[in-house]
Amino acid sequence: MKLKYNDFIKSVSVLITGTFIAQFISILASPFIARIYGPEENAYLGLFLKISTLIATVATARLEFVLPIEKKKHYAFGIYQFSLFLSVLISAACLFFIVVYGLIFWKDITINEFVFLLTIPIGISIIAFYNLGNNWELRHENYKSISKANVLLAVFSNAIKFLGVFFNGNFLILIFATIVGYCIASFSFLKRFLQKFKVKHLSYKSKRTRVLVKQNQDFYTYNLFHVLVDLSRDMLIASFIWIYFSKMDFGSYEFSFRMMKLPVVFIGVALSQVFFRKAKDLVSNRNELMRMTSRTLGFTFLIGIFPFGILFFFGSELFSFVFGEKWTHAGKIAELISPWLFLSFLFAPISYIPVLLNKQKTYFWINLVALLILIATFIVSFVTKLSFENGIIILTILQAILLFGLILWFLFQIKTVKLGRSE
Repeated sequence: MKLKYNDFIKSVSVLITGTFIAQFISILASPFIARIYGPEENAYLGLFLKISTLIATVATARLEFVLPIEKKKHYAFGIYQFSLFLSVLISAACLFFIVVYGLIFWKDITINEFVFLLTIPIGISIIAFYNLGNNWELRHENYKSISKANVLLAVFSNAIKFLGVFFNGNFLILIFATIVGYCIASFSFLKRFLQKFKVKHLSYKSKRTRVLVKQNQDFYTYNLFHVLVDLSRDMLIASFIWIYFSKMDFGSYEFSFRMMKLPVVFIGVALSQVFFRKAKDLVSNRNELMRMTSRTLGFTFLIGIFPFGILFFFGSELFSFVFGEKWTHAGKIAELISPWLFLSFLFAPISYIPVLLNKQKTYFWINLVALLILIATFIVSFVTKLSFENGIIILTILQAILLFGLILWFLFQIKTVKLGRSE
């Protein structure tokens, strides 16, 4: 098992090297980009990402997670095609409804708003393909390719954002840069897909593919609904801040959240990909699975405690100094949400444990109850006319309790795994 753990560390190192470079590029570019765009422009970017990610998740039906674990490559590629076809179909449907909406309400929306709506189907399709490509590379343990994609995404999306200088910081440049970044990062995924497509393969239209999709229905039932609950929670928070408070408040919150999510998205996701690939072989070995989970939690704790601790105490000063005075409010929000984001950082690498242990159903109901509690909290906040700062504090407490409780529940579930022969 020592060899397996060393292999785990090596795989993590490859991913973290690439993702660290990507994160460093994003952080390095952020102070300059933040001086081009304000909170309102970032509010539109945040809304674009939330809507696109939510629908892209539905579009692939979470079948991308079948790709690393399906034993036969022939079958896995059939599911790959099916998910890609489904995402294109849903993107096309969204485009149709947006065009119809634009024709009906043309006088009530601006050109920029209509273009914003048109970018959403593009965002859905490219994010869906990026996720599928990542998991196909994960199947072959091609971690260098995943790292390269992360770096390309960071380099090109941030480089194009500087064009905003010539367009008065228009929010559409932010969205355009994001789309181009995903396209370039996905190029190697597309190349490998086309190479595989040219040879004999299992068609997405075949009877066998339909059987495989049905066999993996847990991914588009409880697992999909669980993710939708998570993403709906993000959309609910965004909508509540935008409508109940202001677009500027949401822009500041979204910028703060996105900056602090960088280590969660890059390092946390990198760890989770390797953890998922390695832990699936230890499902019947309770002690080794617990050991790997504990080590992963310890590793992420040591990485995250210092930066999140600094932001907790000096968020306002850091944001004001690094990004400019207009982001002081975002820095204050960073102080308030840092405990929540730190626990999210710890949680990210082990988030696939319910999938590995076939506990998606229970996991779904836990998150659904948490969402209902959040909705009730928003209703109470509206009735009591809660201030924005107090609302963020309550939100942080609720999310921190949920994440801490889930981590404990995951560890308890591992302890209940029946002993395998290897033990």
